[in-house]
Amino acid sequence: MMIKRTLGLIFLILVTTFFSQDLLTAIIILGWTYRWVGYLVKRRLFRLSPLSNTFTWNQFLIREKNNNQDISNYSYPKLWETPQQIKCLNHPRFKWLHRILYSLKLHFKIGLSGILATLIFTLIPCLLCAYAWYVGWHISFNKMYEQSETGASLGFLGTILFTVIMLYVTLAQARYALTKDWRSFLSFKLIKIWVCHRPLQLFILAISYLFSSFILFIIKIIPVFLPIINPDLESLNSTQALQFLNDYYFWTGIISLGLFFALKMMAGFIYSGVLVETWQKNIVTEYDLHQEEIYYLNKFRFSSNLTYSNQKPIQRIIISSVSIAYRSSLIILIFFTWFLFSFLPFISDFFNYYPQRGFLNQPLVQIPCFRYVPQSLEDNKKRV
Repeated sequence: MMIKRTLGLIFLILVTTFFSQDLLTAIIILGWTYRWVGYLVKRRLFRLSPLSNTFTWNQFLIREKNNNQDISNYSYPKLWETPQQIKCLNHPRFKWLHRILYSLKLHFKIGLSGILATLIFTLIPCLLCAYAWYVGWHISFNKMYEQSETGASLGFLGTILFTVIMLYVTLAQARYALTKDWRSFLSFKLIKIWVCHRPLQLFILAISYLFSSFILFIIKIIPVFLPIINPDLESLNSTQALQFLNDYYFWTGIISLGLFFALKMMAGFIYSGVLVETWQKNIVTEYDLHQEEIYYLNKFRFSSNLTYSNQKPIQRIIISSVSIAYRSSLIILIFFTWFLFSFLPFISDFFNYYPQRGFLNQPLVQIPCFRYVPQSLEDNKKRV
């Protein structure tokens, strides 16, 4: 059994990494990741609930099944899902084909909805940064240094906008993983409340994003210095160089995909905790939440109670002042961390420039596609 699970895990890693090598197929992996985050959010909600004092997760599922309840929403998401009702291709020889097509459609739909919702916030800052890079090189090449502030201003504006958006979008993505509704991205007041209630955890998340981005930065620029480390690589023709880079980005794609998955799990962990806390303290009501969130809060028997403090007025003022100073300081640190994260693509593209995708897609935030093979090598292969 252990050998079978190990081989299955290796196969899963290789398949997901293969799909992540192209932007279009990486959307499928994005959708599958969102389903995994949603599953883990439900598991964590159960662990925080009163039901966990009576049942284990498996016992809870058995009870639901015995009560003729649909437990498909609680099962862990497989890469190749089996549809509940097979309406076509129901011949035994074609069941596997229908299963694959159904899974691809399911995950692509979830991933596409998620990336479009993310792009509502991230597209404009990414376009500003990409255009600032183009303007900067144009000014430098034509020695129009008197206009240098144009590119710098656009780049700074794009970086600041992306920084502010990252304060918001990580929890919005985790929320979408549970609701599967792109409109859940647009709850500005609600997510602002959650950010203010989890500054320390969000600071740790921002640091994790920055550290992960630095790892990918190192991986991205390594091919630029490999011919210096190993002069034999300079003798490779275009076909050999393309094969070498394809292999390089495939195996390093495992690292990229692992970091992407871990970061989304961290965001889901934070989201589930703050959802329960703000609900139980009556900070948010059912009018603020999505129907899916209300369903699981009621399903796991979370109560919403308005609690009153027995502290004296002076104590409340002192504690409130300290709390405001503490949260404000952490939010400033979070902002600074996200600013460094947002600025890092400028440095990485300076060493290894990749048109458009280098700025328009951040593989840890948007589509998990980490592959920067020069287009000229692929064009040469097509000509051959």
